[in-house]
Amino acid sequence: MAKYAPRIADFIKRRCALAAAAALAIALEGCGAAPGCARSSECEAGLVCGLDGRCGPLRAPASARFAASRWLTPTDWGTAGAGEPLGDALPVGGASEALLAFGPMPAPSRLARALLVLSPHARRPRLARDVELVAERVGAFRGGALPARHAVLPTDFAAAVRRLPEGPARRVRLDVTRAARDADGGALHLLVRVRGEGALTFASPWADEPASRPRLELMVR
Repeated sequence: MAKYAPRIADFIKRRCALAAAAALAIALEGCGAAPGCARSSECEAGLVCGLDGRCGPLRAPASARFAASRWLTPTDWGTAGAGEPLGDALPVGGASEALLAFGPMPAPSRLARALLVLSPHARRPRLARDVELVAERVGAFRGGALPARHAVLPTDFAAAVRRLPEGPARRVRLDVTRAARDADGGALHLLVRVRGEGALTFASPWADEPASRPRLELMVR
């Protein structure tokens, strides 16, 4: 047993050193250590809540991830199958589909994210049932009141799909980043439709309130 005595003594010393370090860390918790947080709003000005649950400065590369952000308004638009002239409303559902063109897109390597933003129209303030909204990338079109399509693509090929719950109509954001990158620096043409039953009415590019008009929010590196 005597031959193991040095090892046992060394083990005890190391355990004591670890315990002392832990006690010191606890003592410093309220003395100069970064405060704990659950969200950035709990941190002081200029600090954010990090993954370790501590407030600290936003460091690169996160702080330099996006060099710029900008909005694009439609360069052209129309409806398919709506059966009525264009106005300040953009009906989607049933036989009616919305068409929106944006462009040109940034180079794919610079495009970090692209969100299609649609705002509800006062004509339809509520959704009577759950609705599945689908955005598809389509070929170039000339805007206006167009005839309905004869067939639709499966949602497997959709640029974005989002389920909207029954209740008050709210602003919708659809992530169409992949479709925007596929445009390869050219124009992006999108068709928005409802899969199955249900209908929505969004504000069109001719809406009186500019903030309600459709837009494409881009985050560019």
